[in-house]
Amino acid sequence: MKKHREATIKKWSGLVSAQAKSGISVPEFCRKQKINEKSFYSWRSKLNKNPKEITENAFKELSLSAASEDSSGIQICISGNIHIIIEKHFNEAALLKVVKLLSGL
Repeated sequence: MKKHREATIKKWSGLVSAQAKSGISVPEFCRKQKINEKSFYSWRSKLNKNPKEITENAFKELSLSAASEDSSGIQICISGNIHIIIEKHFNEAALLKVVKLLSGL
């Protein structure tokens, strides 16, 4: 997983650098590169903050304990105030809607 994370950061770092050197607008660059403009702006913002922080915090590896395999689902707690509970037989379409909604925040 770590190699994938590093490759993703390297890819976006290269794209952000290439756009800056190109002298063309971000929308035009994204069209030419066939990349999502919103994703470009998001990665550019992340990379401009702190590259080390991105490497350490952009992706979290999920590990399941033996006890969790017997449980009825998964509970995800984020910063103590966001709780997502996914039951064992969950509605995939509903989960997809929630993920899309949260991605836009």
